[in-house]
Amino acid sequence: MTAIRTPAHSVLSAPVEETYVDLVPVQMAHAAAIQAMACDPMITATTTLPEPYPRDGAATWIADVMPKHAAGMEYAFAVMMSSEWLAGARSWKLVGSCGLIMPGGGQERANPAATADGVQPHEVGEIGYWVGRKFWGRGVATAACQLLADFAFTQTSLKAVDAFPLMENGASRRVLEKLGATFEGTLHNPFKKWSPYRWIAHYRIRRPVG
Repeated sequence: MTAIRTPAHSVLSAPVEETYVDLVPVQMAHAAAIQAMACDPMITATTTLPEPYPRDGAATWIADVMPKHAAGMEYAFAVMMSSEWLAGARSWKLVGSCGLIMPGGGQERANPAATADGVQPHEVGEIGYWVGRKFWGRGVATAACQLLADFAFTQTSLKAVDAFPLMENGASRRVLEKLGATFEGTLHNPFKKWSPYRWIAHYRIRRPVG
């Protein structure tokens, strides 16, 4: 699968040199970099990553998700960032991860109430994303999620993608709002990791018309 890319400088908040964001299918070569960032308690606290993150967590996850990616059940990407637009440039660095779970992908998923748009559950995917702490506040997550949504609507037949950040995770919610996601309401936490009394926000990005 070819990589998908976009210049992210339009959404960077800091006046730095032009920065690019690229999504590439996750590979075992990414394990060490993912492991180093995913074990940060500030990352695991607001994502569905295991907490504490296992010592072999990244390698185990990659080994599990690669065949699902190949089968079109779940697409997992490494978020890459660079100040140079050169394929293979040394300045490209892994700064996070994002993914798209397809309907029937077999993962633990939220079960929101029906929406008024008429989109059926089998036409909706679910996205998730995180960026390493030292790259927060630079627009990287917004650019990565835009690419992920573009992928969903150009490479699959999905009519919408949902995201379910914790209500208290304002940064993650702002990422979705910048992309034009609509807030569909709240639901009690369905994920085993957290108490059912924590609230989850439901956002939806719909396939562009035309």
